[in-house]
Amino acid sequence: MDNNTQPQPQPQPVGPAPITPGAPQKSNNTAIIVIIVVLVVVVLPVIAVIVFVGAIFSSVSTVIEENTTGRLECTFAAGYLNINYNENEILGYSSKGMTFNLDSARSEANKVGINAYIRSEADEIESSYLGKCKINGVDYDDDDDTSLTPSTPSTPSTTPSAPAGVSTQTVGDSTYGYIDIPSTWNKFFDPDAPSTLQYASGFSNIVTMMTYTNVDATASNVNSMASNLYANLGTESGVTSRLNSYAIVGKDRISANYIKAVYNDGAELHIYLFKANDGYIHYLALEGTSEQLSEQQWIIDSFRTTK
Repeated sequence: MDNNTQPQPQPQPVGPAPITPGAPQKSNNTAIIVIIVVLVVVVLPVIAVIVFVGAIFSSVSTVIEENTTGRLECTFAAGYLNINYNENEILGYSSKGMTFNLDSARSEANKVGINAYIRSEADEIESSYLGKCKINGVDYDDDDDTSLTPSTPSTPSTTPSAPAGVSTQTVGDSTYGYIDIPSTWNKFFDPDAPSTLQYASGFSNIVTMMTYTNVDATASNVNSMASNLYANLGTESGVTSRLNSYAIVGKDRISANYIKAVYNDGAELHIYLFKANDGYIHYLALEGTSEQLSEQQWIIDSFRTTK
């Protein structure tokens, strides 16, 4: 072969390799686009969800505050516990440094009554956490719980008396205490409650008196007894609703635990449990229709320990 026909060496390109037409080119613009897509598709929706959830919780908090009639505020070394409630249930709470289960708390409050539950929480914080509690802005004292229910009635200037035209009789003794009742009511004996003193009009309008002479008359015992009565009524057949609150009773205007039960036949049971000035715990109850009992509050207000 002629040397002139051999392929001649081609000159090597100098500088960067040529770009093939049509091939994709890498650029910083691609990374910027990816970041923007991530922000739009992932981050912004997450932020929107957080804002939405936050708005929901803010509105719930506002509703709780607007409907609150009672508030327990406790502080201790590691944190605090605040509970908002009304006369029937726990509405909400905030806490730090302790575990609080709202569902369990509501279940327990429904069982023993809201006031008894609030007392138990205050006792727990002050004894186990060495904290201090306030109920409706008043320092908690387990011997004086009248601050529990904001609706506790104030002491009236005069004690209600029997309606005009109603003839009365005074019944009781130095152990049971004394009350005034209509003169037409008759004494009867209930074999299922031999330690009680009872008078009635007919078969359903009844007043009952009992004195616990063998129980220490401490506020804690009164509260515990009231909680047990409330709980027992919750298991009684025919009871459609219950209330565990406070009321003012007797000529001495005593603060009493007040337990109310409403039955499906329209009957009501109103129980007053309190420590009287004779140093004993007294049980005083009225049974009847709502209309009857609203007209017979003067019987409860007539209670006294001396004739």
